[in-house]
Amino acid sequence: AAGAAIVAAIDGLRDQPERIVVLAGGGHNGAAGVAAATLLQRRGAQVWVVATHPERLVRDGHVLTFAGTVPPADLYVDALVGGGLRGRLRGTPLAMLHALRMYEAPILAVDLPTGLHPTDGLIGDTLAATVTLALQGVWPVLTHAALSPFVGDLYLWEGPGPHIVRLVAGPERAAVHGGLT
Repeated sequence: AAGAAIVAAIDGLRDQPERIVVLAGGGHNGAAGVAAATLLQRRGAQVWVVATHPERLVRDGHVLTFAGTVPPADLYVDALVGGGLRGRLRGTPLAMLHALRMYEAPILAVDLPTGLHPTDGLIGDTLAATVTLALQGVWPVLTHAALSPFVGDLYLWEGPGPHIVRLVAGPERAAVHGGLT
């Protein structure tokens, strides 16, 4: 169901992406990202999954192991690390964040932008999302005004269906880079 909510958020983007890359971690966010990729591929979208732990992902389609770069895309889905972040970002998720900074495409973060700590906020390198889709509740840091450049437009999915609700408009960047309509 979270995968369908991610697809609904993608469908609501002002500029519809032709090429989508899902960055998937090994936890619940990664599973939700993979579910969204599967749904998108079934309807004919060009979707690639770049995974930190591909051995944990069971799916049909194209899963790439991160090898220092990510493919170019019109949209990146950040399903790397959510509320399970413990300490500063490190290892493969940090390297993926750095590789993603090479591109200017919009980023849809699942639950929390990767690197943003759910209660402490900025504690190290953090991905700046265009849109954040909170799953099953809103972490307090997502509504902190000083963190809006990292959160972008904030939407909430409370399940079980794919309906999402806009909570907070992000900074100007979200309007420029294809935030939800």
